[in-house]
Amino acid sequence: MNAFNDTTTINWKQSNNIRKGDIIYIYIAEPYSAIMFKCEVIETGIPYKYKKSNVPIKQIMKIKLIKKIIKGNGVLKN
Repeated sequence: MNAFNDTTTINWKQSNNIRKGDIIYIYIAEPYSAIMFKCEVIETGIPYKYKKSNVPIKQIMKIKLIKKIIKGNGVLKN
């Protein structure tokens, strides 16, 4: 939830078939259980190794915040 507090660009786990320029939405689980961020993919295929969970991460992408949802009313703001 705090990933975009100090920046508008972060690295994020990359799913298959994601390309530069795609728009993605980030869902935040409990206690929000809502889509909280609309982002643009600005770089893909960044090598990354993470094996501490059942889902290993082999690559990440760089994403840029486009809009953040205001808690409570579901309206997107810039």
